[in-house]
Amino acid sequence: MARRRTVGLTIPAILVIGLITGRPVILGESPANMVLICITLVMTVITYFAPRTTAVHGAVHLMLFGVYGVLIFAP
Repeated sequence: MARRRTVGLTIPAILVIGLITGRPVILGESPANMVLICITLVMTVITYFAPRTTAVHGAVHLMLFGVYGVLIFAP
């Protein structure tokens, strides 16, 4: 259970640290990757707060991972 929290809160934690220290945080991601990060964060929250995690949740996470993998090699 702690693993889900760690993965889902990594980027928000870095952004909060940047706000507290007053230093800008540059993720260096393309707009397409930023959309995927936001979708993944939303999906993580949905999965975490669902009464039961189902195969559909896992399939959506795998699909997002596959799309991210395709975008790594796309020109």
